[in-house]
Amino acid sequence: MLFRTSQEREVDWVHRLQGCRLLPLSQSQPVTNVCRVFVASAFKKSKPYDGKIYKKAEHESFSRSRCLRCLEKAAIILPGEDEENNRWRLCSVGEVEEAKIAVRMIPMWLTFVVCGIVSSTANTYFVEQANKMNHKLGTWKVPLQVLLLLSKWAKTWFDILATCSLKKYKQYGAPIGITVAMTFSVICCITAAKIETRRLNVIRRHGLLDQPNEEVPMSIFWLLFQFFLLAGLDAFLEKGVGTFYEEQAPKSMKTYLKYFTNAVSGLGFMCSVVSVYVVGKISERGGRTNWFQYTLNRSRLDRYYWVLAALSSVNLLVFILVASSYRYKDGAVSNQEVVGTGGSAFPSTTADDRR
Repeated sequence: MLFRTSQEREVDWVHRLQGCRLLPLSQSQPVTNVCRVFVASAFKKSKPYDGKIYKKAEHESFSRSRCLRCLEKAAIILPGEDEENNRWRLCSVGEVEEAKIAVRMIPMWLTFVVCGIVSSTANTYFVEQANKMNHKLGTWKVPLQVLLLLSKWAKTWFDILATCSLKKYKQYGAPIGITVAMTFSVICCITAAKIETRRLNVIRRHGLLDQPNEEVPMSIFWLLFQFFLLAGLDAFLEKGVGTFYEEQAPKSMKTYLKYFTNAVSGLGFMCSVVSVYVVGKISERGGRTNWFQYTLNRSRLDRYYWVLAALSSVNLLVFILVASSYRYKDGAVSNQEVVGTGGSAFPSTTADDRR
């Protein structure tokens, strides 16, 4: 069946996502802290910025930011109220800055989902295509595992290249690495579309449209190009995303980085199923044939790959815009936090900043 492998992969990722809930709870959960900042700032929406600021000793110093100034009200101590014992009404300066960092990372985070869609589709359909192609190399019949092994070998070399590149460019290594990964994503989809078009032409010439179990007289090694490009996508994305979170996330969140990364990848895998359904429904409008049939020979994966290529291209442009405007961490500012008595611990505000 065409979607069997995809479904099995989704079950695997659902298990991974469910496994995240088995983590031991600590006293300070990053996601909970972000929610606390939003709740506390909402309670004090109408309060001025010139009140006392709640500070406490933090394990990490922060570079004060001017974005998302509305969240800073979560650290204001209202006169006559004992809010220090109410964690949902008062947050420290450090917790506010952590929340700002987390919110700023969301647009960057969402662009990784498209890469997850491409990776999921490739890992599913590339293997399905390879299963029914000509495996012979001279007189030797090459097992599919050899192709997968070559792809894994390529990923190892791309890992080394990505690691060296990220070290070379230092501060901007992560966004550059992710940009390279997204470029691989675009080229991989275009290559896959062209090779699938060639495969379908071979199928039509040999009258194999309704013979899904017959071997297609086209060498399996045509798929090497797209498997290598997929390896580049996965390697640079893993290194780039890992480095980005390691460098930009607050220290309290770094323990959970691999779970956040798995969640993004898992969301990409699940979105790939949704994208197949949506694209299929759109393709059959006007009485036309759905691009996704019960066999690969009758399906139009080439057109779906072109859709993914267009989506990946748009995603690459969006990422470049987001990455170029993102406020990266620079020098840290020391915070020896105690309860303040007047004056704000944040940068001075103007009317424009508060909007």
